[in-house]
Amino acid sequence: VKGTGNVVIRRQSDNAAVQTLAVTGAAVTVSGSVVTVAQTGLSANTGYYVTVDGTAFKDAAGGAFAGIADKTTWSFTTADITPPTVAGLSPATGATNVGVGANLVLTFSEAPLPDGLSLTVTAADGSSVAVSPPTLQGAVVSASLPALADGTYMVMWRVVADDGHPQTGMLHFGVGSGSASMSMSPIMWS
Repeated sequence: VKGTGNVVIRRQSDNAAVQTLAVTGAAVTVSGSVVTVAQTGLSANTGYYVTVDGTAFKDAAGGAFAGIADKTTWSFTTADITPPTVAGLSPATGATNVGVGANLVLTFSEAPLPDGLSLTVTAADGSSVAVSPPTLQGAVVSASLPALADGTYMVMWRVVADDGHPQTGMLHFGVGSGSASMSMSPIMWS
């Protein structure tokens, strides 16, 4: 049964109250022995803890709930829902006169998962270029290219974010006197 008082959601890093919900309000519901607190607006990948006033709930006989006043009884961390983004490419997309034997290096804003990592390189004529299996060190994906003939190449990459969603992209570059522009049919990832 609802009593009086508040449920307060606090950020662990600085103890700031980010939401204060009156137990008498619609955001707090009671069904039997289950209390549900409907909250919105918490930040991703952030630690929180919840305090509950000792007067907030009563049992059927009128006995008061002891409350929660510490940082550990009810604590949690929200999920990281921000997908990784490309923070750097080497060679850069559209680069020309890329040296023979250059490596592919993609730097992401956060480390992707190692499963589902792939890089494919295609020449302007549509032929596949064999590259070393991509490696992942932190947020950096790299692969060795073989010696490439002068021409234009497209790299398609795929990584998986820590929430399990795939992220894909492409870049193109020219080797030697090759142009960095390409006209190719898109490749669909499964």
